[in-house]
Amino acid sequence: MSFLKPEILKIRQRLTEQLKCLDTRHESQLGLIADFQEYFKRRSEIEFDYARALERLYDKFTGKQKPSHTKDIQGPSPQACWNTLLQLTRSQYRQHTIVSQVYGSNIVNSFTTAQEELQKIFKKSKELAIGVHEELLKVMSQLQKDIKTYHTWHAESKAAESRLRKTEADKQRQEEKRSKSKTLEKQRDKHLQRYQERKIEATKARNDYILSIAASNSALRKYFENDVTELIDCLDLGYVRSTRKTFGAFLTAETQMKEMREDGINKLTDCVNNLNALNDKQLFMETNCSAFVPPQTFHYQPHGGDEIHEVSAQDPLHKDLSERFQRQAGRLKEVKAESEEVRQSLLKEYNSNYVRLFISFRIVSASFK
Repeated sequence: MSFLKPEILKIRQRLTEQLKCLDTRHESQLGLIADFQEYFKRRSEIEFDYARALERLYDKFTGKQKPSHTKDIQGPSPQACWNTLLQLTRSQYRQHTIVSQVYGSNIVNSFTTAQEELQKIFKKSKELAIGVHEELLKVMSQLQKDIKTYHTWHAESKAAESRLRKTEADKQRQEEKRSKSKTLEKQRDKHLQRYQERKIEATKARNDYILSIAASNSALRKYFENDVTELIDCLDLGYVRSTRKTFGAFLTAETQMKEMREDGINKLTDCVNNLNALNDKQLFMETNCSAFVPPQTFHYQPHGGDEIHEVSAQDPLHKDLSERFQRQAGRLKEVKAESEEVRQSLLKEYNSNYVRLFISFRIVSASFK
């Protein structure tokens, strides 16, 4: 009658182990939420410090600018790049200030709320689980009682049947000797009645035992196949929902900052692509036209009635003019050669710097991938 005790003890131990596993899981979830909170608190501080550094950088250079440079007027293309770069810096420190507030306030508070809700849900769910465990153990306890009752009544039924068979055998031997005994008749009727009563009780006990087995198996199957998974679903519902909601806010903030940053970079890229030395030179000369406009030409003013207006090359001046022409032509050739040499040197230096700048750009680009 004690063969079910080890099985029921194992079930009890398994239920206790389940609660321990749920406790460990709950502590792990709380620990992860605490890590989330600490991360976003620290991230908020970093974003705030970075925003303040960008703001100081912006203020430093905007304070050095002339008033005309801060206005939206046409200027040299490098100046447009500079103004766009400063505006991009201004936009970035504002973005990082907002992100710092979102991380340090909204997201941290959201995780605090999630932590409180998780603790409430876990407490309630654990109470329900303990209640279900108690009901299961009651069913197991009833099964033990039913099997004990069944074994008791079945044993008594067998004993009553044995006594009845013995009485009937004694009665048959008396009949074979052609003698009757009223005592045996009464004893047989008494044993028959008792046997029938015990058999009915044994049958009822067996029925209760069989039904108790079905109820126990059904309760165990329902708990382990349905109730446990639904319990874990309830525990995960608030945890996963709050995590998804909070990280949704984080991703939204990051996406908006990315889009605004890309918009600023696109504007700066347009400024770089619009760099034009010829237009800048033309604009510079037009802006300072009074300094660069060609002066009035000189005119020949004859003296004392001299009517000749052209260079005269009659002898002996022809030879002198020819020599002067040759010297000027030679000097012009030397200046052209020197100018070409300087041009080639500048071009070579420009190409070398461009290659180094391109390689540096590729290295920086690769580091961000």
